[in-house]
Amino acid sequence: VFTEWSQEWKAVAEEADFPLTLIGIEESASDYEQLKAAIQGTKGSGTEPVWLVMIGHGTFDRNLAKFNLRGKDVEAKELAEWLDDCQRPLVIVGGFSCSGAFLDPIQGANRVVITATKSGAELNFARFGGFLAKSLVDMKADLDHDDQVSLLEAFLLASSQVKSFYESDARLLTEHALLEDNQDGKGISAEFFRGIRVVATPKKAETPDGRLAHQYVVKSSPEAVQLSNAQFLERNRIEAEIDQLRSKKSELAADDYYRQLEPLLI
Repeated sequence: VFTEWSQEWKAVAEEADFPLTLIGIEESASDYEQLKAAIQGTKGSGTEPVWLVMIGHGTFDRNLAKFNLRGKDVEAKELAEWLDDCQRPLVIVGGFSCSGAFLDPIQGANRVVITATKSGAELNFARFGGFLAKSLVDMKADLDHDDQVSLLEAFLLASSQVKSFYESDARLLTEHALLEDNQDGKGISAEFFRGIRVVATPKKAETPDGRLAHQYVVKSSPEAVQLSNAQFLERNRIEAEIDQLRSKKSELAADDYYRQLEPLLI
């Protein structure tokens, strides 16, 4: 199954024209060293995000979380150290059991972290990684009808498909995916969203998760508006300001709110 999923992710990379390093399929002396070297090779500057996708099994014992590799496994704290000085934007997908224990150690500025489970205690086989790969190139995930699929939209579709799988098979749901991109180290589930908007704010969260994830797009239709890199960055800045203003709507008089909103929308 993991080999099949790796091919799904390979297809995603090819469709997005992303260079791909695939570890764990071909014979190798050490997956651990290959993974470390691959991460070290992505630490240059740039605006293009680096995607690190981990599918397979994980383990968790008290405070020690590991992602299983052939040979030596990698611990959450080791992965955090390897990624510590990476200057580029990061998308990290933990599509494995116990992956929730990785969320806080590896989260950070300009990073989207998605885990298949909400904690290290969810140790059963996790299916989320396979559903996410398919969702990234499935236009059914396009909730805001802009003719493209964002990482947030793919996360929401994959989460619903995981839930449907367990329900249709009359099984207890043993994995609860989380998305973290606001640096609070907690993450939120798909249940916090209506469409792509957060409708329930986690306690003590200054900004909701999901804004950064919605800016990363893999699948676009030919009808999607084509933006230059500068336009893309400017659009993201304006959308972030709109979201920030919307979060303060209840604190503002109606006239003041719409007076600030109108120029941003225009």
